[in-house]
Amino acid sequence: MPDHTKSHWQWEAEMPDGTMSMMFNTDFEIFFDLDLDEEGKTKCILDPQCYSQDTCGKDNICGMAETYGQGLKYISVSFI
Repeated sequence: MPDHTKSHWQWEAEMPDGTMSMMFNTDFEIFFDLDLDEEGKTKCILDPQCYSQDTCGKDNICGMAETYGQGLKYISVSFI
């Protein structure tokens, strides 16, 4: 039986307007190419604004996953 008392990583990010957004690991894997350490923490800086600033994959900022475009398409359709 799974141990549901063990905490699992969830991510919170502050958006430019000050609101908070929460995603699960699986959500972030759709958008970012994450390299995790043995504790499940990212080895790179996770910057949700890197796409608009053209900094993804530069200066230790996490790169975009190959599925980034499909993820953007999904969220633009699912929130309309």
